Amino acid sequence: MSSNAAMTAQIDPASAKALSEALGKLAVEIQDKVCRNAIRKFNKDVMSATAAATPSKSGASRLGVTQKIRMFDGIAWGSVGFKASGRKSQSIEGGRARHRDYDTEGVGWRTHFTELGYHSWPKGRRAPKPGLGRGWKKGVKHRGQGGYHAGTFASLRAQRVLAPKLVAYLNAEIAKVIK
Repeated sequence: MSSNAAMTAQIDPASAKALSEALGKLAVEIQDKVCRNAIRKFNKDVMSATAAATPSKSGASRLGVTQKIRMFDGIAWGSVGFKASGRKSQSIEGGRARHRDYDTEGVGWRTHFTELGYHSWPKGRRAPKPGLGRGWKKGVKHRGQGGYHAGTFASLRAQRVLAPKLVAYLNAEIAKVIK
């Protein structure tokens, strides 16, 4: 099995139906509490798996993995990802001028590349015409001509693999509320 092999797990439809019926018997406030607690426990597992699967040379800090849980009208939503700096750049210029500012914030601007991947600019590449100045790369087509740095997709893989655990957490929370 190669290291790039994908792994997928699914929740049994009968289990999902039984969970839905069990939750439907509870009051809405209790349903929200049950879902929140189960998602929080599930996200904790996903966070540890994501941190373990993210290579240190990706630039993403293992301490930067965080979770969010939101409850909408009948929908429980949870996500796991890397923290962004949240602070505005001190640079007046935009785009690449802000990279240095974001990188000094720790996890920083490049964090999303651990999921998406990116191309670096090849070292030693010269401008196509001499005398084009500092901004010559902006006019070049196919800018990602350097080596491709693969993203890890760590959080997506962790959520797929651990999906059946969410059912177990929901069942445990429902049993706790019924008692």
